[in-house]
Amino acid sequence: MSQLVRLERSGAIVEMVLCHEEKRNALGPEMLTQMSKALDEVGASADTKVLILRSEGTVFSAGADLQHMKNLSQFDYDQNLEDSHNMRVVFDKLLFMQKIVISAVAGPALAGGCGLANLADFVWASESATFGFPEVKIGFVPALVSVYLRKRIRGSAIRELTLSGEVICAAEAKEIGMVNKVVSDGALLTEVRAYAQHLVENVSLQAAIMTKSLLLDTHSMQRGDALDYAEDVNARSRETEDWEKGISAFLNKEPLKWN
Repeated sequence: MSQLVRLERSGAIVEMVLCHEEKRNALGPEMLTQMSKALDEVGASADTKVLILRSEGTVFSAGADLQHMKNLSQFDYDQNLEDSHNMRVVFDKLLFMQKIVISAVAGPALAGGCGLANLADFVWASESATFGFPEVKIGFVPALVSVYLRKRIRGSAIRELTLSGEVICAAEAKEIGMVNKVVSDGALLTEVRAYAQHLVENVSLQAAIMTKSLLLDTHSMQRGDALDYAEDVNARSRETEDWEKGISAFLNKEPLKWN
């Protein structure tokens, strides 16, 4: 079995690298299996604070593996449902990861690959990166990714991207809220790593994870339910060790580093 996913650690930062360059880092069954295991490992690591998702080669991820897509035509409904579920499991692991997650996108991020990038808390892209969901052009439906996209961009942008199948540049992706920051080609990893280290030193992971869960969980709640939930989180956050440490440093005007 070849290695399609690699983990690289530097202090409290782990990089999950998709390294199936000859397949354009496509999300085939074996890639998803290895991603799932890698995400479990990162999630279980108490020493990890930030996860960077990146790829080797000139393509972030082209989405589905073409050979696997050919095989799908021979699958029955139950087999296709299981295949879809396997991708959903991996996507959920990344979305709900109890770490701060940054996608570093260089090159095309298409279909499921675009969906994958947008599961991160922060999406950084090089100037030449491209994004899109071309599924409708080959008679396919971007079903799973259309649901995940609701947590990142507005409905009109989702419709335009998924119904037209058009590919957009990094600057356009930033305009619609899909990308947080665009940097020059060649500087992406340097800047993402520097930002990750900034988060390690200046952000409480405990508070960040509680905030992340709050944003995800209240996204589709009614206003009253969301405020009830927020009240509970507010109260519980004041019982944490990080709150005690942070408020003490703030009141005493003491420098504070979280790493």
